[in-house]
Amino acid sequence: MEPLDLTAAPPRSPRVQLDGLAFLARTIDKMRANLPGGNSGEYHVDGMSQRMLTIIGIDAAALQDVVARAGSEEEVVAWVRAHADASAYAKATHVMLNRAVSDIDPERRDDFAKKYPGWAAVESGKLADIIDADDAAAFSR
Repeated sequence: MEPLDLTAAPPRSPRVQLDGLAFLARTIDKMRANLPGGNSGEYHVDGMSQRMLTIIGIDAAALQDVVARAGSEEEVVAWVRAHADASAYAKATHVMLNRAVSDIDPERRDDFAKKYPGWAAVESGKLADIIDADDAAAFSR
C-alpha cells in the first residue's frame, strides 16, 4: 500500500466502515501514514483506533506489519477478518460510534479538551462526531 501524508488531508471519517467495522478505514489510513515516505502528523493509532482493535482482538503492531506488506486495502480487510473476533464487529462499531465525552475517565478529560478544543460545540457529544468536526476544522485553514 502507498504511504499517506496526514498533514495534507485527514484520515477517513470514523464513520466510514470496512467489512461492517467503524474506525477500521481510519486506522488503516493512520498506519499507511506510518509507512516510509508517509507523514502521520498529529494522528496516532493509540486511543480510539487502539480501542477498536482491542475489542476485535487484533494487535496493532501485527496490523501495521500487514498494512506495510499488503498490495491493497482488500488484503488488509481480509487479514483482519481472518484474525479478528468477527463476532465482536457489531459491538465494536456500536461502541466506536456511540462513545461520548461522558464516557471518558474524569482524570483524562483535561487532556481530551486540549486535544479537541472545539469539542463542546458538537451537540451530540459523541467522539466520532467530535473527531469529524476536529478534522474539518483542522483542514479548512
